[in-house]
Amino acid sequence: MTSEISRMSKPQILDDLQPVFPDWVIWRSSAGQPWATRRRHLTDDERNLGLVPTITGQDMQQLVEALREQERQPAMSSLT
Repeated sequence: MTSEISRMSKPQILDDLQPVFPDWVIWRSSAGQPWATRRRHLTDDERNLGLVPTITGQDMQQLVEALREQERQPAMSSLT
């Protein structure tokens, strides 16, 4: 029983989206909600420009839309 609970509480990494968004770790929580966390820390300036370190969505489509929006933020274009 303990190992079953332990397995249920671990997040599931979603490898199929990783190549599309390489700067993010994309995973599904034990409750089934999709999340994405940046692979690096953001500066205060980046946060002030609207970038966020972690995103969630009600479903995968909403999460992907939020990730695309983050990539369109002005701060991202100034970093490249």
